[in-house]
Amino acid sequence: MTAGWVAALDESFKRVPISRMDEAYAAGMRVLAGYAGGGSAGKQLTRAEIDAWLSRPGTGIPALFEIFGTEPIDNPSSGAAHARAARAAWRALGYPDHAAIYVAVDENVTIAEARAQLTEYFRAWAGADTCPPVAYVEADAGAILVAEGVTQGTFTPAAYAWNQPPVLYAPNNAPSHVLWTQEHNGQALYGGDLDIGHIRTTAPIWWADGRLGDTGVVDMDEASIAAAVWAYKQPGGTGESLGGELTDLRIAASGGSPTAILTAIAALSAKLDGITASAAADTTALGQIEATVGQIASAIADLPGAGPGGTLTIPEIVTAVTGVLERTSATVSVAPATG
Repeated sequence: MTAGWVAALDESFKRVPISRMDEAYAAGMRVLAGYAGGGSAGKQLTRAEIDAWLSRPGTGIPALFEIFGTEPIDNPSSGAAHARAARAAWRALGYPDHAAIYVAVDENVTIAEARAQLTEYFRAWAGADTCPPVAYVEADAGAILVAEGVTQGTFTPAAYAWNQPPVLYAPNNAPSHVLWTQEHNGQALYGGDLDIGHIRTTAPIWWADGRLGDTGVVDMDEASIAAAVWAYKQPGGTGESLGGELTDLRIAASGGSPTAILTAIAALSAKLDGITASAAADTTALGQIEATVGQIASAIADLPGAGPGGTLTIPEIVTAVTGVLERTSATVSVAPATG
């Protein structure tokens, strides 16, 4: 196995029964992908199946979304509505808001379509979701979407003839924007009818140990604080979200210097300070968020090694940040923006 990748299966036709998951795991499968929010009822993953799979170490669940797989071309204006429906369906199954939804474009597309309809669709999706999506699309189109900033990566189909050049991607030859490679379709394995491939251990999916990829990023919010922060917009209706600042704080808390963490806290705090009460749907919750930011800063500043010339360690910072958020996550609950 190429370092940084694990074997993945996509329950595209018939799901793996819980009673056969041990067999799949023993064969080396670590990531099991299923569907919610669209498509046929028989493809929809259940919470019982998710819990059963994630009970094994090193496993993960990516969220797949597909109705017919042609809507991104045929109806690109539907991106925002699809994002809201998909996120709601996956959130009901416990899928974390910091993990991407993998959206099917199940047809051969031209470069012109990638630059026009697909960019429109995924830009609308990204604006309505809690994090940018990943497109299931041929690699040449996927590269365009990543370059446009409307997706955070590509899941490449086994139908490699769609791509130009026609290359089947796998861990040994995947470009950096390709996070997941589908390599074989319609495999009758482990009681299911599956598509098989590999996925990067840095892919933004629901990992069993709560990490975001293999970067060790702290899950700061149990979904509630992330949802609340995302819900608020800058004054004036610009639609600019606060998701970037929250993500920067997560990343800094997991592996950055104390200076980087304090800088990230300051950036988030400054943006929160700029939000007027009239722009908030719930000023009480907004105050709770602001207080949480302040508590994080105070918790770090109170550590023995904090301050100029101190010896503050990253684990100490992570413990402080996590402790504050564990105390506040139960009290902050605001639905994400719906438009």
